[in-house]
Amino acid sequence: MIIKDLKCDSLEGSFKKEGAIHLVSAKPGGAGTLTGLLTNPLCETTKMATQKFTWLFAAINRSQRNTRPVMLRITADNERSARIRLAPDYVLSFAGRIPCGGENA
Repeated sequence: MIIKDLKCDSLEGSFKKEGAIHLVSAKPGGAGTLTGLLTNPLCETTKMATQKFTWLFAAINRSQRNTRPVMLRITADNERSARIRLAPDYVLSFAGRIPCGGENA
């Protein structure tokens, strides 16, 4: 934001007129009245990192490729680990993700 008609009058520490800008040097620990954390802990990120999901895949069995696709559900931390568990037996197509339990259920 730019504010017009303000200028630095002095670098010694006193304002010569109302509304003037003044540069002040800060010392480490100079904010003695500040207490507590400046930011909130990342609770939501932590919850998301440990939350499991039910992953949905449309799948075709690798040994019977002429059959119709079936819907498979598997619980895992992420899509990659779900695919790793199913990929040896099925050709997979992602269909969805559902949160398991917790606050979002």
